[in-house]
Amino acid sequence: VKRLWDEDTRQKRRVRVVLLGSAPLLIQQGLSESLAGRFEVIHLPHWSFAEMREACKAVPPEDKSICYLSLVTDFTDILDKKEMEQICTGEVTGYERRLCLSIARDSAAECDRLTAEEDIFTCKGFYVRQKCKGLDGGELQACLRDTSIASKAPLGCRDLQDPDVRNDCFARAG
Repeated sequence: VKRLWDEDTRQKRRVRVVLLGSAPLLIQQGLSESLAGRFEVIHLPHWSFAEMREACKAVPPEDKSICYLSLVTDFTDILDKKEMEQICTGEVTGYERRLCLSIARDSAAECDRLTAEEDIFTCKGFYVRQKCKGLDGGELQACLRDTSIASKAPLGCRDLQDPDVRNDCFARAG
């Protein structure tokens, strides 16, 4: 980035660059060769539920379902089941509605209402990922295995680390 910035400066190109990332900037190390003095750190916090819901209203119609589905999946910790279901049934259509309702109703069976086998397969995999979101290590592995088998969602088995457990999961979930 520094090399490109210096090159643009020498060429008298006036450019503005935005670099995004969540890692802290290491500006102390090698300060003389860093971008110190050439950048500004701007803190961009996560959107609130209200901000995201308002933004979904302005999204083009063809993208509204994805926006509202994201709203439900990103805020499962603050929404109750009734609120999630209202968003899913009121704002989300088509395939995404089944994805959304599987989360709102905590049931992979919602995916069985889809007609295409590939959509059912993918929906159930999505359900497993959402159920296990935020877990790591052994808890994540157990959640993936147990939820995949209980939901008949073999796609959820693919992230299991132990090959024997993964193969058993595929056999029992399929």
